[in-house]
Amino acid sequence: KMCDTAYSIFRKFAKLYNLSFYDENTHTGVIRNVLFRQVSDSIAICIVINGKKVDNIDKLIDLYSGEFKDKFSLYYNINTRKTNAILGDKTICLCGKDALKEQNFGITYYISPNSFMQINDCIQNKIYKKVLGNINCDDTVINAYSGAGLLSAIIAKKAKQVYGIEIVEVASKNADFLKTENKIDNMQNICGDCAVELPKLMQSLDNTKSSTLVLDPPRKGCDASIINAIKISKIDKIIYISCNPATLARDISDLLELYNVEQITPYDMFPQTRHVETVAILTKK
Repeated sequence: KMCDTAYSIFRKFAKLYNLSFYDENTHTGVIRNVLFRQVSDSIAICIVINGKKVDNIDKLIDLYSGEFKDKFSLYYNINTRKTNAILGDKTICLCGKDALKEQNFGITYYISPNSFMQINDCIQNKIYKKVLGNINCDDTVINAYSGAGLLSAIIAKKAKQVYGIEIVEVASKNADFLKTENKIDNMQNICGDCAVELPKLMQSLDNTKSSTLVLDPPRKGCDASIINAIKISKIDKIIYISCNPATLARDISDLLELYNVEQITPYDMFPQTRHVETVAILTKK
């Protein structure tokens, strides 16, 4: 509801002041994308621009203030690169808060325009429940491709020890902040390439411990070095979260000599598209 209203207001503003929209072919136009995200009773609006500013932005702030009072935050994200990537590196808060506070599964976290979060909260929570349902209280869990640490923190509420591995430095720092904010003492965040850090971590862990690996790679799936590290370590259980069934099938097929596929569950994370999120549970033979 809030997102629909915010979108309608922006359309009205864009038409009123004849805003120009970005053309990838000519690299002209100012407005590249507009992102809307509702967080509890507040909304974050991020205007991605090919330039430094949008003319008459104070008028847009007035329009949003009239509708949402103090329950909105407005941002610029500067993206002048010749790329189809949605966000650039620099984000400026024009009005409201730098990040919006949210709580899920007992974990307090903050969402900013550059935070990666799934767009479908309902399905995301179903996936998290599936993950938690396959983790035991005495497990040592490695969360590969751990992002800003939300899933690691949620797992830490149940598991004995959690290690998160994330290559993006900002995301890893956010995970450390999340750990401190929620007073979590059984979670360690490692900033580095999963292909490098995961084999080292698996070798260092005590093989007598009950071990679970949570994989949530990008669409390209897991590097061959990660699959090889899993084969060598013979970790007890794998929970593989995938946004690409093709690479999921490829990676699982490479593990069938050592692992049984116990469950494969698809989730309609992206309604009205052909894309699905899938969770596969593998156990050591």
